[in-house]
Amino acid sequence: MQPKRATTAVVATQLWRWFSDAKRFEEATRDASDAQRKKLLSIVSRNRDTVYGREHGFGSIQSVADYQRNVPINSYESLGPYVDRMADGEPGILTAEAPMMFAMTSGTTGKAKMLPVTPASLAEYNHAVQTHTWRALEDHPEAGAGQFLVTTSKDEEGRTPAGIPFGAMSGYVVKRQPALIRSRFTLPYEVGLITNVELKYYMTLRVALTSHVTAFSSLNPTTILLLCQKLQEHSEKLIRDVRDGTATGLGPLPDWLEKAVKPRLTPNPRRADELASLLRNSGELRPTEIWPDLAILLCWKGGTMPLYFRQLQRWFPGIPIRDRGYMAS
Repeated sequence: MQPKRATTAVVATQLWRWFSDAKRFEEATRDASDAQRKKLLSIVSRNRDTVYGREHGFGSIQSVADYQRNVPINSYESLGPYVDRMADGEPGILTAEAPMMFAMTSGTTGKAKMLPVTPASLAEYNHAVQTHTWRALEDHPEAGAGQFLVTTSKDEEGRTPAGIPFGAMSGYVVKRQPALIRSRFTLPYEVGLITNVELKYYMTLRVALTSHVTAFSSLNPTTILLLCQKLQEHSEKLIRDVRDGTATGLGPLPDWLEKAVKPRLTPNPRRADELASLLRNSGELRPTEIWPDLAILLCWKGGTMPLYFRQLQRWFPGIPIRDRGYMAS
C-alpha cells in the first residue's frame, strides 16, 4: 500500500496535469487559426524525413498554403498502402515515431481501418481526455466523490505481421493509466477484454452494483441504454450473485476473468436486500435509485444521438448529460 503522503502527491500531480491541459486548450481557442497552423507545421516538421514526408515535400512546407499545394486530399484507401507497410514493421513510413499499436475503427462506413498510434498521437488523445475530464469535474464536482463507470473494449484483438498489437483505443488507454487513477474506475481493465457481449454487460453490472458509481461514461448512449435493459433482464440473477459474492448468473467464468474480478466479489447480503427491496417496490431496478449519488452521464450528443435521449431521461431523470465531444481517430 502506498504511504498516504505519496498517494496525495500522485493525486495532486494528476489534477495539476488535467488543469494544465484544460488551460492550454482554453488559451489555444483564443486564436484557433494560429493554434491549428502551429499544430500542422509541428506535425509536418516532425515527419519531414518519413517516406510520405519526402514524397510530398514536407521539408519545404512553411505555411498552410504550402501544405495545401503539396499534399492531396486523402482517403483511407490512398493512405492504406503506407499503413500496411507500417504494420509490416517498416520504419519511417507515415510517422517518424514507430507505432505502439494500431487502433481499429468500428467499420461504420465499411471495412474496419487500422490507425497507427504513436507516442505523440497518444499524448494528443490523452490531452483531449484530460481536458474533458477536468471541465466535467469542475462543473460537476460531486461526480468526483465516487467512481466512473467507463466502458471500454479489447485493446489487443491480434497482432500485425511485425508483432504490433491492434485493437480498441479505449482499452489501451485504460491499461496505461496509473494504478491510482484506475482505482477511480468502477470496472477492472479485464472486463473490457470480454468478447461475449452478453457476459460483458452482465459483468459490468455485477461489479457496478456493489460500487459507489457517480458517473457513467460511454461514447455511445446506446451502450448505457443496453446496460439499463440488461439490468432489468438479469435483475434476479444479479441480486443473487451480490448476496453470494459470486458472478455466475450466466454460468461459470473463464479462469482469467474470475481471477481478475474475485477481489471485488465478496458476499453482500445487505446490498442484496436493498436491491431486492427496490425491485419489489418499483417493479424494476432504476439506476438513480441504485446509485443515488450518480451526478452525470458522459456520451456523444451529436449527429443522430439525440434520438436516444428520451430513453436516457426515462432511466436517468434529472441527471445532466454531457457531450463527450468530437474525438475522431
